[in-house]
Amino acid sequence: MPNRRVVGVLGRPGRVEVDERGAVWSTDGSWRLDWMVADVTGSWRDPSVDTSVRHQAVDATPVFETAMRVAGGDVRQRVYAIVDPEGLAIIEVENDSPQPVAVAFSTEGRGASVVSSRPAPAVAVPEGAPRHAVVFPIPHQAVVRVGVPLFGSPVPWPERVPSAAQVAAGWRQLAEHGERLEAPGGLAPRYSLAHAQLLLSESVEPEAVLLATGARWRLSRQTVDAPVDVIARASQRVADRARSAPGSLAHSALVEAQILLAVVGEHRASVDVGRVLERLPDLAPNLAADDDLELVVAARSFLASAAGGRERSVELVREWPSEWLGANAAAHQIPTRWGEVSFAVRWHGDRPALLWECEAPVILRAPSLDATWHSSDQRGEALLSGVSAT
Repeated sequence: MPNRRVVGVLGRPGRVEVDERGAVWSTDGSWRLDWMVADVTGSWRDPSVDTSVRHQAVDATPVFETAMRVAGGDVRQRVYAIVDPEGLAIIEVENDSPQPVAVAFSTEGRGASVVSSRPAPAVAVPEGAPRHAVVFPIPHQAVVRVGVPLFGSPVPWPERVPSAAQVAAGWRQLAEHGERLEAPGGLAPRYSLAHAQLLLSESVEPEAVLLATGARWRLSRQTVDAPVDVIARASQRVADRARSAPGSLAHSALVEAQILLAVVGEHRASVDVGRVLERLPDLAPNLAADDDLELVVAARSFLASAAGGRERSVELVREWPSEWLGANAAAHQIPTRWGEVSFAVRWHGDRPALLWECEAPVILRAPSLDATWHSSDQRGEALLSGVSAT
């Protein structure tokens, strides 16, 4: 089964999934929308098997682009969701090749229907297209957009449809608030995309419920979008699992449970979760994790790890990455069991300057930058002696 990621609108129900070949799936697997491209020779190119296909998230957002090489250029397909009363996922296809092409959209299963601003024109369909495909010609440098309803029922085409670039820009702007990492290398964009997937999560697994609810609350700090009883039940289930099978996912989910229960006024339950956390190890993070939820958990633990037991201490960046040496880096609003921690590192020659802000009083350490340094100030800055581990 191809790897798939979620596309949706934050704060609105309805999701679809996109695989690394650009196929769009219902979240329950009941239908799939495929695409194919006919080049100037009339031959159909199938991205599900074509070796030239490349897939990426646009600017580490839930806007996914699949490019396929044709006749001296690329045809680029992008999938994203838009704010529309009916719920609509947009499939945008751009012909970035020097010759005209045709694109065919076909569905398998029940529930999916392709909608567009205009009916598909009556064109000569090259042999080899799927039998019930909807086919559109695309001139050089032109763009075609169609949609698939997020809830299955046919919907009218919206009056205004933003481009993939505009939707990605909106997600980038959203990412400027709340939890985030700014650093060179591949971890920051992977973390950003995984965090966006967490924000869109509709999983009913208790760990995912707690982590997603906490991540969404952290964006505005105004409303917890899950009922108190749902948070309480999820907390209890994760705590029960953690007692018999402790792990980093359960640990991070209980940190969120502790925070959320306090936010909704369940202070006694929050304290009880804290007692469970005292007995759980914070295991070493796996930053190579493919699963988005596991990557968010691993990155949090890597950036700001709270000490076990009752000591209120937080260790920043367990092991300073070699690609971060001499480069600016910053992490914002990283949740720990002792509150959120934000920090930035700026370099003065070979010496790092650390700036930090903690939500609550803790003993802050940064042994991978300076094994001797620590501070109990909630905010401040310090010029450290140098990197002691890489």
